[in-house]
Amino acid sequence: MPKRPIRADDLLAFESVSDPQASPDGTLVLFSKKGPVKKNQAVPHLFTTDRDGRIRQWTQGETGCLHGRWRPDGSGIAFISGRDEKKPQIFLLPTEGGEATRITELPEGSIGGFKWSPDGTKIAFLFREQHAEWTAEAKKTREAAGLSEPPKVLDEASRCIAG
Repeated sequence: MPKRPIRADDLLAFESVSDPQASPDGTLVLFSKKGPVKKNQAVPHLFTTDRDGRIRQWTQGETGCLHGRWRPDGSGIAFISGRDEKKPQIFLLPTEGGEATRITELPEGSIGGFKWSPDGTKIAFLFREQHAEWTAEAKKTREAAGLSEPPKVLDEASRCIAG
């Protein structure tokens, strides 16, 4: 097959992997893979690979799953997903099989990341709640009333440091 220059539509077929996490026993690597682009979106999902290169997909669907982290004893994988009501939550998927269960009940906002406690009984995480004027419910109310988006107000200037 003759070589040709890369075209813009080729970029839609790319797949990317990120965030590798070794299992507690060192036999598997958990990672996120996203792409190719479908419906203008590349949806990330969780996969594992073993030393022989066998790959297993752990999550699927139209909403992505990110930031997979092994429970310290290897019995589960916690991850962030917006699969329920499009609000990001932390879910736990048992590695022995079964469905993922939601383990947080957070309002609309964003989860910055999380970490398991050493004994695997707790998860510490960063969360920023969405401002009330920018929630999905507020947007529906504005649209129904024919209103525009509210202004974004900054309380302090951001600092930029040139490198």
